[in-house]
Amino acid sequence: MRNMELLIHMPEKIFIFAYIPKFGCLSRVNLNFDLEYYINYNPESKCIDITRNKTFSKNFWPENISSVSVIVGMNGTGKTTALKWMLERISLGWMPERINGIIAFREGANIYV
Repeated sequence: MRNMELLIHMPEKIFIFAYIPKFGCLSRVNLNFDLEYYINYNPESKCIDITRNKTFSKNFWPENISSVSVIVGMNGTGKTTALKWMLERISLGWMPERINGIIAFREGANIYV
């Protein structure tokens, strides 16, 4: 559970999105981990669309929980591969020049891609 906590919530930074262009069995995958925003990357247009979720309820979770994310899928669909990709990128310390793909995090009211 400690690794998952690191993945989703780092001090002052909340991991909210990943785009994996190609890694293992994964290709062109958008992963959203935030209920407040929908993020989508289109590789053809090279555009990132960030849309606020109009049905988001800020007071849905108790005070000690900010969000809950899960990765579900059948065996062999890439759940573990996606986690490996994210952990490798996060361990690089958010250095964009070393990340093959796109990551986004929220810090306060700001979103950084």
